[in-house]
Amino acid sequence: MTKLIFSIPGYVRTYCSCSHFLTFYPGNDFQNFPVLQHPMLSELMRWNYWGSFRFEKIKKHSIKLSFLFVFLLLNTFGLAQLKPGNVAVVGVNIEDDSMNNDQISMVTFDTITTGMTIEITDNGWQQTYPDRWGNQEGVISLTRTGPDINPGFVFTIKGTGSQPSDFSMSPDGNNWSVDMVVGTFDLTLNDQFWVLQGGHWSNNSDSTDKATYDGNIITGWSAPEWNNNYANPLINSDVYPNMNCLVFSFDVNVKHQKLKYKNGSFQNASKREWINRITDYNNWKDFNSTSSYENSNPDYIQGYMLDVSTDSITDGIWYGDKNHNWFDCANWSDLTVPGEESDVYMNSHAQRYLEIDSDAEYSGLFNDTAKCRNLTVNEDSILLFNNSDQLDISGNLLINGGKLIANSGHISVRGNWQSVDTLGFFRGDGVVKFYGNSQQTIANDQAREYFNQLEVEKPQGTKLELRANVNTRNLNLISGHVLLDTFNLIVDDSLEGGDQQNYIITKNDHASGGYLFLEPNDTETLFPVGTENNYTPVSISNSGTEVFKVRTFDGIFENGYSGSALTGDIVNRTWAIELVNADSAVANIKLQWNKSLEENEFSIDRDKGVMIFNSGKGMGNDWADWSLLLSKSQPPAGTNPFTIQSLDVNHFGLFGVHNRCQHIEINTSKIYHY
Repeated sequence: MTKLIFSIPGYVRTYCSCSHFLTFYPGNDFQNFPVLQHPMLSELMRWNYWGSFRFEKIKKHSIKLSFLFVFLLLNTFGLAQLKPGNVAVVGVNIEDDSMNNDQISMVTFDTITTGMTIEITDNGWQQTYPDRWGNQEGVISLTRTGPDINPGFVFTIKGTGSQPSDFSMSPDGNNWSVDMVVGTFDLTLNDQFWVLQGGHWSNNSDSTDKATYDGNIITGWSAPEWNNNYANPLINSDVYPNMNCLVFSFDVNVKHQKLKYKNGSFQNASKREWINRITDYNNWKDFNSTSSYENSNPDYIQGYMLDVSTDSITDGIWYGDKNHNWFDCANWSDLTVPGEESDVYMNSHAQRYLEIDSDAEYSGLFNDTAKCRNLTVNEDSILLFNNSDQLDISGNLLINGGKLIANSGHISVRGNWQSVDTLGFFRGDGVVKFYGNSQQTIANDQAREYFNQLEVEKPQGTKLELRANVNTRNLNLISGHVLLDTFNLIVDDSLEGGDQQNYIITKNDHASGGYLFLEPNDTETLFPVGTENNYTPVSISNSGTEVFKVRTFDGIFENGYSGSALTGDIVNRTWAIELVNADSAVANIKLQWNKSLEENEFSIDRDKGVMIFNSGKGMGNDWADWSLLLSKSQPPAGTNPFTIQSLDVNHFGLFGVHNRCQHIEINTSKIYHY
């Protein structure tokens, strides 16, 4: 096996030990470049970009090439891969005698390009151990060495054995190369086989039936029903995960096992329709002899073209043409249940609404979790949650006129949340969790979004930004920041979490908005707010049912929200603490700040600090020393961070912290000291 070791940046140094090297001539110079051994590299090839190539046999070499050249070279030989379902089996002749004439005919629904390799194994999946392939049988590889073949082309491999010479290809055998990867390939009665592509088979010879494969599983075929009957593992296989709709098996007794797709329609159809036809065993015919199999039309062995529509199918479109079940592959455009790399689209043409239900059939195959990359819920479509459902969206969510109904369950979003109106998401009793490694947003074209329970669990320092007012019954701030900007975060019931590294960021602008709304209880309730650079939370206790809104920003300004900035013996921070609906209330208030916010004059006599108040109504109201208004103020406490508390506060607006050792007048506004 050729081994490439890249060193970046600068030059690429390649070390290898292999038999075939590619000689590159960029102009008059040349360099040797190792390539993976491959049958397609057995004759002269030309690359019309920088120069031409030829092959030479040498033993070992070490070279330097520019990274750009290696990038272009690797892309030149980086062949496209087939997706699951891009090949289907249309004929099988299991010859259980000395003729060694097993035959497998397959149709491609995608272009098979020159140099593409397909593997076939008669080892079973999970035939002895979970999540492992068998290794007591064979793996053969078929490489297309001739021109590309188009969708609809049927090709056949014939033979049994452990050597490449034991096999042949038709109808154009000279345009294929057969190689033996490992073992002996020999189909027996009631056997099965799998078609693989784009990966590496590891037989793991140290352990029986613990082989692995890291490429795509394209399709599978089984004479009996799929099962993992460990009592007879060599002719049994379980269905590979998420391949239910792309594999074939007979759930009735098959006597001869010389079968071909014959009784179904041959009219033009899409890949999806062809797979539905081929996986219906009623469309197959069983023959009693090899001669009757080979002489019956369609004659796949001599060459055949199925009439396959060239219209491409967009993966991940919900059709719902069987039932409501997300986990049933038959409901999806490409007949596979979406994964974390799949974009999902729900459109108005779907026959049924989509439901994610952990009690539904096949949900256990996916750990009761529906996954996708980007999810788009378009007009007139509905996604419904029931039971303990899980939806993990690794990209963005767009509710574009449809409905996402979270009666229960848990939605995790790594990207952005966007809805065109407030009726798109019904919060029910569900949980929505934002967990992305980069900044995320919540946006709604109507400027308000509603959640039942909102969870934020992001890496420290990363933000969930509000681009709409967000109302949630409960908020669990596990880690990360919530950036309010000018929008409000309204928490109806409870807020958990929040600390020096993970908190709610309000806009650092005295003339702006963006508040945290919360109803405190009769014990100390934390409002974990701060600006980008400083965590300065507020704690409030209140025996009533009043809702408070809180934000904070740098500076203390002459008229509260306007005027000149105060300097000197202050903590350089203002806290806006206001009632939302009530006319009056009595509450205990505690403010917290870091030493970096203290002016020098304040730090000198911090123990004389007092809480100061301004109504913030812009009517020439004085900043008042709160100790003049009540007798329950307490001096600063703590050692960075520091806190100050006043009890039985009954006026609300703007609050700050000032050192009473000086008397300061600013125009007509005064801070009084006694």
